[in-house]
This record gives sequence, structure tokens and C-alpha cells, in this order.
Amino acid sequence: MHYHVIRMAKGGAGISVETGKTFFVEGALPGECGEAEILEEKPRFGRCRAISRECDSPDRAQSDACPCTAQCDGCGFRHVRPERALALKAQAVYAEICKSAHIDDIGFDLKELTQHDGTRRRARLHIANAKLGFFARGSHDILSAAQCPVLAPQLRQAIDWLEHNARFPQKLRADIQLDLDFENRCFAHLKAVEDRTPRRKQHSPARKQQAATTPSLASLTPMVKNALADGIFAGIRLEDRDYGEAMIRDIVKPMDLPAVTTWRRIGDFSQATAEANAHIHALVHEFLAETKPQSVADLYSGSGNLSFRAAIDVPRVFASEFFCSREAFQRGIEDNLSAFAPHAEVSLELCDLTKGIPQSARNADVILCDPARDGLAEKTAQDICNSRARALLYVSCEASCLARDLTRLLEHFSLKKLTFVDMFPQTPHVETVAWLVRN
Repeated sequence: MHYHVIRMAKGGAGISVETGKTFFVEGALPGECGEAEILEEKPRFGRCRAISRECDSPDRAQSDACPCTAQCDGCGFRHVRPERALALKAQAVYAEICKSAHIDDIGFDLKELTQHDGTRRRARLHIANAKLGFFARGSHDILSAAQCPVLAPQLRQAIDWLEHNARFPQKLRADIQLDLDFENRCFAHLKAVEDRTPRRKQHSPARKQQAATTPSLASLTPMVKNALADGIFAGIRLEDRDYGEAMIRDIVKPMDLPAVTTWRRIGDFSQATAEANAHIHALVHEFLAETKPQSVADLYSGSGNLSFRAAIDVPRVFASEFFCSREAFQRGIEDNLSAFAPHAEVSLELCDLTKGIPQSARNADVILCDPARDGLAEKTAQDICNSRARALLYVSCEASCLARDLTRLLEHFSLKKLTFVDMFPQTPHVETVAWLVRN
């Protein structure tokens, strides 16, 4: 089919309308036209892949060569010039948020990464069929990541060691997150996952048999010890057991402050780069400087990344989390608090935020919120609406879930500002920060 891309969709595909039907064209940018191969066609839309171009967009990179013979889920935005990538990603995400949440055009800000070297310091890989790597796009076939140009050299070295030295059971299904700290030491977290066969295609006895025969990650213990002994990793977490070092140490320079040390447990999510984290800290500082609260609730606090930033400006911080341990939280902020906010009071309450927010958070003057990809539970959003908070700063990594949550929150709040941070360079993903004020 012939395509002509008019704009970009969230996820990086170009949008082309042909014969009244919308097609999502992989690998094409706005303004480009040519021939495409149809991969899937539905009554109202279709999905295709560009196989030729009659003209190039000015936003196209000079070269997007990759040793991967098939498209994987590891990057997906290498064909865009780095200086234009965030603008294109943000426009697509902004359009989805405005349409889904019924928001008028309020504009948005962009926070570029100026110090990024073009490589990623974190990778989420998959283990399946005795192989390790990225999923091929649109399937669960495993593609090797050892030569991926998006990853930092130290990550590629660690992946290469795993591919040559690890012996994964055939039926093992697991995910592995690899991280580098500021000294370029590698850490890994391995976590088993359920069989990815759709449950509707499995009868109950088959599901029980699959659960009973799934290999345990404990079988990888010898490999873990060898990787530590060879110096490939500084620490590895196997399910809930730590080998080697249990905490990752990073150096971050927040706005108007000297460089500070942040800690997090292996496997915990944190901002993907130190500069991106500094952008988030700066937005938190701006939010608190204008709202001037006496108390802050930090929902989904993790290891205390935003709790620490808030404690510099506000005397009382109430942090809430379910997955983080008290040890990790205290380690994450105590050194920095003693240096920059010795008089601040920061407390952590371990609770299941899907069932609502604690009373301390309901009574706080403002709320910081950085949930996982699936966003806020309905009860959590309801509690935020019924709280005393006069403002909310919502950090989101999934625009669809943010738009859904905004439809609930905008019954009591107004959207003041949207900011997009290029958290994951060379991918279609973008971090969205929404600033809301109570009506």
C-alpha cells in the first residue's frame, strides 16, 4: 500500500489515512511517503511497516543501523534525530492525553537531556526458551542484546557473559533488569514470570500443571555466584535474595545543590539517568516553591528519591510505599537529609496504596505521586480527591493511564501545567509530569 504520514502516534509509528482508514506505519516520520507492507488490517485501522520512502523527513537521523536483524522492543526511535526526538514523542503523547481526558489545549514544556551520551544504563531483558534477550516486536521470540548499540558497553559486556556462561532451563520464564551505578558497576535482578500463554487458551488443569513444572530460579544460584566471582556483577538479586551488594549507589546533582548520593535496592525503579532525575527534582522544587506547603505526602515513594527532594523545602514529609523496605528507604535519604535538611521530619508508612492512601497523606497540604505504569487505583484517586491537598504533582510513565486518572482527578482539580522529560532516550517512551491545583 502507499502511505503518507501526517503525524506521529504514541509509540513511535507514523499515522497515514488511506481510503478513509487509519494506518500506523512503523519506521515512518511525519511528511514521509512511500510503500508499506501491511502487517495487520482491521475494519477501522491497520498496522504496516514502511519498506520504501519517496522522501525523507528533516527529522530523520543520518543512520539508524542496528545489528539486530528484526525489530525488537529495545529501542524503536533510532531513526529520529536526537535533538528532535522529545518534541515528536511529546506531541503524540500530549494529543492522546488531551483527547482521552477531554482537556483543552494548555500547551506543554520539554526537558531535554543535554548530557546523555546516547546509550542506556538500564535494560530489561527476558529469559525464555533457554535464551536471554529482547522480545522481537509483536512476538515472544528472543533476540540477542549483546550487540545492541543503545546499551552502554558495560551492559553489553554483562549480557555477553550471561549468553556464554549461563545455562537457563528450557521452561524457565523470567525477566532480568540490569543497571549500572555511577561507577559503571553492573547490578542485576532476576524475577520469574508466569507462562505468557493467554489464560483463556489454557484449561485449569493445564495451568496447575504448568505452575508445578515451572523451574525455580534457585537453579541459577551457581551461575549467580560465578558471575560475582568473575567480577561481572557487583550485586545480583535472585527473586527476594541478595548476593553481593544489595544496594545501588548513584550520584545525582539536584538543582542548586552539590552532588548527592542516592541509594536504591536492586530491581527498584529509579529515573533512568542522573540528568533526568535532576529535571524531576527541579520540577518538584518549583512545585513546592509556589505552593509553599508545611507538609507533603509522597505516594509511591520507592527508596525516597522525591521524599528527599521535598524534605529540603518542606519540614514534614509523609512517604507511603508498599514494595520498598524501611532499610532501603532510610538508606536512600538519611545521608542526604543529615547534610541538606537536618531538621526535616520524614516518615515512611508501608501500605497497599491500591486500597487507598493513609490518613497522614489525606491531611497533607500537597501530594507528590509517582505510581507504576498502571497508574492510580480507583480508590486511590478517590482518596486524593477527598484529601486536604490543595495541589498535586503527578509523575507518569504511561500516558493512557495518566489520561484515565485525569478524568477522575479533574472533577476536583484543574490541570495547570504539563511537562515532558526524555527519560528513555532512543525509545518512544516519555515521562509526563502533570501539575494540578484544586478547584
